[in-house]
Amino acid sequence: MSDENKDKPVNSEQSNQSEPYEWEKCTVRLSITFFPDDGNEGGRQVVLGCNTHNDPPLIEPVREAELGTLPPIITGLLERLKQQLPQQAEIVETKRQAEIAAAEKAKLQRQKTEEKIRAAQQKSKAKNNGKPQPSQPVVEEVVRTDTVTEGDDSLPVEISIVAEPVNGEQQSLFG
Repeated sequence: MSDENKDKPVNSEQSNQSEPYEWEKCTVRLSITFFPDDGNEGGRQVVLGCNTHNDPPLIEPVREAELGTLPPIITGLLERLKQQLPQQAEIVETKRQAEIAAAEKAKLQRQKTEEKIRAAQQKSKAKNNGKPQPSQPVVEEVVRTDTVTEGDDSLPVEISIVAEPVNGEQQSLFG
């Protein structure tokens, strides 16, 4: 890659759509994936893949020994990555510890809030000494105090509306 192209961002999604399916005129992606060492005498499992456009890649699984000698630019890049691993591990661990601490802090805050709510509810309950709260549902019942004979179209003389809170105490809305 020339120095002038090194720092330019590559947007393969856009460029691939307009590129022809001609070797010299399309972007080709090549990837080498090294899997963790599994103790095989042939070295680590490696998967090679290549594709153009957004087509599915051609994939070839091999062992590290089958790769032969990699070009110096690739070995140099892999060595730089190897050198950065301890710092990356430290960054990841610091981030993980911060997430754990934040989760613990949020848990404690929730517990404090729940305790405050319970304390307020107990205080309210003690203050009202068991009196019905406005938030309690009320059952209303219409009670007729007269008798109506069949065929009588006149209205009843008195209707009493009684409200009965859930806790069983009866109260009349009309006194």
